Amino acid sequence: MFYVYILKLSNQKYYTGQTNNFTRRISQHSAGQCISTKNHLPFKVVFTKKKATRKQAVKLERFIKNKGAHRFLLVYQFGST
Repeated sequence: MFYVYILKLSNQKYYTGQTNNFTRRISQHSAGQCISTKNHLPFKVVFTKKKATRKQAVKLERFIKNKGAHRFLLVYQFGST
């Protein structure tokens, strides 16, 4: 199982990623071990979606990144942004 996720960072920007171990990856973000997010803690997980294959997860991740995470969340109405 793979996960696509969006984080809302402390600077009000978004980080989109995918992983096969959601708990581990969020722990890495929280511990400041990820270059893209370590200077923007704390963050909030605003979206997660399970996918059966990495190929499906990468496809959704690219779709979100191309559209923009904020726009994606608004258009598809995934909670508050």
